[in-house]
Amino acid sequence: MPLYNPRGQENRALIVGVSEYDHRPSDGVPGNLPNIQGNRTGLKNALRRSLMFDEEQITVRSSPTHDDFWEDLRQATQEATGLLLFYFAGHGILPVEGKELFLQMRNARVVPGGNNAFPGAAAITHVLHQLANSEAERIVVILDCCYAGNAARAWQEMEGPHNKRKILLLMSVQSNRLITAEENVEGTPFTRELVRLLERPKRLTLRTLYGELRECLQILTVAGDWQEPQGAWEPDEDVLLRPGLPPQTTDGDAGGNHGGRDGDERKDQPPPPPSHRGIVFMSIAFMSIACFTLLAATGGIPPIWNGTHKDVPPSPRPTASSSPTPSPAPNDDDDRKSFARLKAAQAGTEVWRVGVKVGQPGLSQREGGKWSGKEIDYAKVILHALGIKKFYFKGVDTSMRAMALNSGGVDMFVGTYGISPDRKLGTPGNPAVIFAGPYFKTEQKIMLEHYPGSKNSNEARIRGKRELVRGIYDIPNNARLCVVKGSSAEEYLQHDKARLPYIEHRTDYDLCINGLDSTFDAVLTDEVILQNFKKGGKYFIADYPFTDPEEYGIGLNVSDTKVKSEICKAIKATEAERDAIYKPLGGKGYSPPDMDECDNPDSLK
Repeated sequence: MPLYNPRGQENRALIVGVSEYDHRPSDGVPGNLPNIQGNRTGLKNALRRSLMFDEEQITVRSSPTHDDFWEDLRQATQEATGLLLFYFAGHGILPVEGKELFLQMRNARVVPGGNNAFPGAAAITHVLHQLANSEAERIVVILDCCYAGNAARAWQEMEGPHNKRKILLLMSVQSNRLITAEENVEGTPFTRELVRLLERPKRLTLRTLYGELRECLQILTVAGDWQEPQGAWEPDEDVLLRPGLPPQTTDGDAGGNHGGRDGDERKDQPPPPPSHRGIVFMSIAFMSIACFTLLAATGGIPPIWNGTHKDVPPSPRPTASSSPTPSPAPNDDDDRKSFARLKAAQAGTEVWRVGVKVGQPGLSQREGGKWSGKEIDYAKVILHALGIKKFYFKGVDTSMRAMALNSGGVDMFVGTYGISPDRKLGTPGNPAVIFAGPYFKTEQKIMLEHYPGSKNSNEARIRGKRELVRGIYDIPNNARLCVVKGSSAEEYLQHDKARLPYIEHRTDYDLCINGLDSTFDAVLTDEVILQNFKKGGKYFIADYPFTDPEEYGIGLNVSDTKVKSEICKAIKATEAERDAIYKPLGGKGYSPPDMDECDNPDSLK
């Protein structure tokens, strides 16, 4: 079965979550939906880490008015040419005598008996029509709301086979059902599962996502039956939502066919549910019960099935292998392709994709639409030395670097990427990579909160108590530590769990640092990273490193040996520029590392 692959295209995601409303139950609006605040944040982070969307391709709107919503939707449809993703979370309602689903915006209300009975609400038919006008190749619509399944009828009645083929609906509940509203819980049940599945570092298509959502969602509707996610798309369509590890065989394009079909559907994915014709839609009066609607449309994703299917049992969840994920072996064909891409980027006929870290002050961060920091400066030096004419920076989380390099998401990675044997050999869930360099080294250290009022610069507050900390072995056993997923510090602590069992894993450094004086007692990572997060005298960095120095290299796909050779030449040709960038970070003890990865490529240093 053909699979649409949107990687590398002009994709757009519009996330709309309506958690606050201007009107109340007397106006036909059940009330505010504070849970939806978690939907917005969670989905944005999941999409950003999916390798399908750059950060600037994702727009989040919090409780927009009806007019603002349509303006945002129009802009998204105009900008997307690959995959368009539109997400809406808020109240969904039906008219007493009709079957049309309406999505209530912030200023929505109900006017009984009027020509415009639902001012401030968007009819799903109009939303689908607007989306169909986009140049996006595929559009995915996800509804998480009361009556979400009623949107399937609007999709079935769309004019033109092309429009139906390019739009896919994923709905949180069957038609004519009210969803139970939870209290004091972040996010809604459907979207929490949606985000969890998108966050996993494995290949995910819309078809697989649908099957697993039906399997794992365990919550009752207001009517007392099980909430069952629904879908509506053409039976022969599917869309790649997140790439996984590349196949070990050499058949086809290991990096994926960007912006096109990606071979046949995997055998371990659930089959599409049967198409239902002559669906019965009940007339139901509007009920003042708290409910919510989630709509997401993603250009470049085709529909899987059409109609509702309450008689269809949940699709079986694919069985996960218990064996470690093997790392892909170097591939001569991939090596030739990547080198050809480099030559095309040097000629200006292709764009070179540079993976960088997100949210590292002074090193790599994006502000006002521009990337800045020492690592960004060095990446530009290397790109200039390589003669690359067209390039762009793509933010990638620490835990996703190896996946991005081996799935074709980026061509190289520059961003505090420490060289280690585990990363060169590969580990379960993290494919092997190769490095050019190293170009900088830094110590691995610990940041703690300084004990308030203490005159000793090494006294920390840990679990509320005063502790003298100069190194890792001074930290008490009950200390709450924070490390970033995929970091060298995380690898180190895997071997010290017995002594330091309270370890939290976060996706970004700022999430660790921001919780240092409330949730965590210590943060472990590279000293050069910690230095840029220090806030006056509130935090301090312990004197002694907890392991060997971290040496940064430029990460590459495990097969890209020819590209590595060119980058090594560029590193050696720009040593003066490198020293000008990194000497201020290294201070008086600055000393550039030996270029072992370029001079001794078989070393396991």
